[in-house]
Amino acid sequence: MRIFLSAGEQSGDLHGASVAREIRRLQPDAELLGLGGTRMESAGVRILYPLPRHALIGFVGVFRHLPEIWEVWRLVRRSWQTERPDVVVLIDYPGFHLRLIKLAHRMGIPVVYYIAPQMWAWAEYRVAVLRECVKKLLVILPFEEGFFQKHKVHCVFVGHPLMDILRRIEPKVFNPGTVENPTIGLLPGSRLGELNHILPTMLEAAQEIRNSHAGASFVLPLADTLEESDLLSFSLPPWVEVVRDPTYHRRAQMDLAWTASGTATLENAILGVPMAVVYRTHWLNAVLAKWLIRTPHIGLVNLVAGEEVCPEFLQERLLGESLASWTCDFLADEDRRRIMHEELLRARELLGSFGASERAAAEILKMRD
Repeated sequence: MRIFLSAGEQSGDLHGASVAREIRRLQPDAELLGLGGTRMESAGVRILYPLPRHALIGFVGVFRHLPEIWEVWRLVRRSWQTERPDVVVLIDYPGFHLRLIKLAHRMGIPVVYYIAPQMWAWAEYRVAVLRECVKKLLVILPFEEGFFQKHKVHCVFVGHPLMDILRRIEPKVFNPGTVENPTIGLLPGSRLGELNHILPTMLEAAQEIRNSHAGASFVLPLADTLEESDLLSFSLPPWVEVVRDPTYHRRAQMDLAWTASGTATLENAILGVPMAVVYRTHWLNAVLAKWLIRTPHIGLVNLVAGEEVCPEFLQERLLGESLASWTCDFLADEDRRRIMHEELLRARELLGSFGASERAAAEILKMRD
């Protein structure tokens, strides 16, 4: 069985690698090839085109890289003509993958889409493409199954793969009383563009807190997609500790994390780490998103919980002074901290049980029947 897997950014490479390993365990003679990064390559996928170092994000980022996108498109088309796969597995990254879906459909190649596009948030009309061109949609958020089934898309909830990645770490135990010398995490995202838009404000907030809480410590876990040299232009103060944290153990020790909207908010929920959700992007992306997005929240943790468990500081609301003020008030309020901790653990339960990657691999291998 020849399986083509495609991931367009770091998180997709991580989850694609987990699924690839499970496919090889369940069917050792499967041939795996596709688009991805070093993790998928290490899991046995023959990579035809590597991930760009900085994944494309937003309308502006995609527009600037159209020649590269076109080059990858032609490479995939040639590959499918010469090494026709039995099934194409697309992982997240809808901007490019929704086009590949149509190509596979025209060529008569069945498609499994793993980690669904967030059509429940914006541009719901795109569901028609999935209904017409996708044989099976594997979703990882609990509310997605009902949404896509309503739109007549064959859909299976497999649970969230983060539960497998973090299964060896117990969620943080609530610590009552006052947090005297907090450890605060700076999680500005995994892309250089996110760093440019978000990290300066985080540093302003950190300085505000240091002015009144000299014992506070700040930790910046650097994403795999970034190098320490990417931080040089930000002139980080010496009291911000930059770390690599592949095992998440430093994250689990944080009293609070300022977290860029995205998967990291669910990681924190699984770990039981309180957070403020932050985000800022290019003004044009923000204008278009404000016009298109239909959900009351953008933080995945809040969407899973069905309410604003963690406050969201977005665009013009993301100010150093405001973030610092909320942080000090929150850390001093035992009741607020307890409530958020309980809600995060509830969100964790909603993400499903362990074994998401194994269930996804089994669903993919069923396509041979």
